[in-house]
Amino acid sequence: MPASTQAHEEVGTGAPAGRRWPPAGRGQGLLLLAALGVVLGSFLPWVDTVAGRFTGMHGAGVWTFYAGVLGLAGGLVPRRGLARIHGAVLALVAVGLPLWQTLHLANVCDWRTCLPSVGLVLVAGCGVLAGRASWLLGRAPG
Repeated sequence: MPASTQAHEEVGTGAPAGRRWPPAGRGQGLLLLAALGVVLGSFLPWVDTVAGRFTGMHGAGVWTFYAGVLGLAGGLVPRRGLARIHGAVLALVAVGLPLWQTLHLANVCDWRTCLPSVGLVLVAGCGVLAGRASWLLGRAPG
């Protein structure tokens, strides 16, 4: 093995020296976690009513699921700028749609008869995490 190749590998492993994960830097792992939370929360109940529970798949949860899959791609892509764009789109959708759903719910029914449920809260919280991840990806490498 040439000396130049050997100098760039960790001793005894044959793997390149330096950080291997996340490839795009700080924030990418957080983006991956946020995207998984959005995907999971899209399938959970979004609205609790006296008539029963309604999952996110009966409404805006379909779109948050699509954005969550896009966020998963951003959590795995090795390019920093592309990961940042994916995180920003995920944050916009995962915060905007639950906010719209909550405001719509407040106009349609009384808070004693229908309430936001765990899926809605999980998607919105993970949307905030995706925004933080996108912001971290935009900062200096580290």
